[in-house]
Amino acid sequence: MNTVRLAQCETLQQAHYVYDMLQQAGISCMITNEVNSTLMLGIGFVYPEIWVYEGDYEQAYAIYNGIMNNME
Repeated sequence: MNTVRLAQCETLQQAHYVYDMLQQAGISCMITNEVNSTLMLGIGFVYPEIWVYEGDYEQAYAIYNGIMNNME
């Protein structure tokens, strides 16, 4: 099964929060650029990303969208 990028997060903390929420919902996901985002802190062009399986994208996006709406 293919993976697709769900989101690009502003901070590593945000990425881990989204990751935890998706895992709690039973959605397998991974964080990419985790190391690079901490090494390049302040440069502003390397951000952590959340990737999910294609089949889980719609459900994962709904959860992610809810998280982002609650953070505003």
